[in-house]
Amino acid sequence: MSDFGKKRLADFYSDPNYINVNHGSYGYTPKIVMQHKRFLEEECEKNTEKWFRRESEMYINDMRSFIAARIHCPTKNVFIVQNATDAINCIAKSITWKAGEVILLPNIAYSSIKKTISVIQ
Repeated sequence: MSDFGKKRLADFYSDPNYINVNHGSYGYTPKIVMQHKRFLEEECEKNTEKWFRRESEMYINDMRSFIAARIHCPTKNVFIVQNATDAINCIAKSITWKAGEVILLPNIAYSSIKKTISVIQ
């Protein structure tokens, strides 16, 4: 996928007459991703017990391997989180901060990120 902009509009369900400039908060999900999500939801509904106890982990590991190959890192270094806020919280809390180190936080940061940083400092 090397084309961007208007050439990619057909890959999304978005209204072609609407221009979203706030992709940080409400980004669009490509059609192919939504279709696969629906497939996985249907697989889960067939046998939820089996799905949550055995199959979901396989799909998650496959996804981690797929992502790792594309960003050229070991699969063990790829983690799946619910959203960007969870990711920032995990990263910030995993760092061993030393006395005197400073965390720069823009004044437009989400309140949940501000709370995490206030706990760390």
